[in-house]
Amino acid sequence: MLVALESYVFDPVGAIVIDALPDSELSASTRRVSRTATLDGNAALIDNGWTAADSTFTIEAHLSQAEEATVQHLVRVYPEVICSTSTGCYLGVIEFVRRTTNGRIVISFLIQRALSLTSDL
Repeated sequence: MLVALESYVFDPVGAIVIDALPDSELSASTRRVSRTATLDGNAALIDNGWTAADSTFTIEAHLSQAEEATVQHLVRVYPEVICSTSTGCYLGVIEFVRRTTNGRIVISFLIQRALSLTSDL
């Protein structure tokens, strides 16, 4: 699956398209639900609905050094970036970028809000 990360403002080196590995988590389908145990052995559920802002994308990929440098540039320069996936376009923050022992790059993207969403219908 392709994932695009780009700066919110024009930057000639502030964009990259990543071929995410199958282990990546790119689903923004978390509901705002809390559960509290009650004294009678049941639970009280409070459901405040769905929002993309409760989701985190975990992008795993094999990147070249130049591609990794582009992602690091986005982390260091921009407080907000745009992440585009097949499910939509999101504004958020790259929380961290790390290289694993097997050479993969892991990028954690915290969604602030959805800019656009696709429909499965």
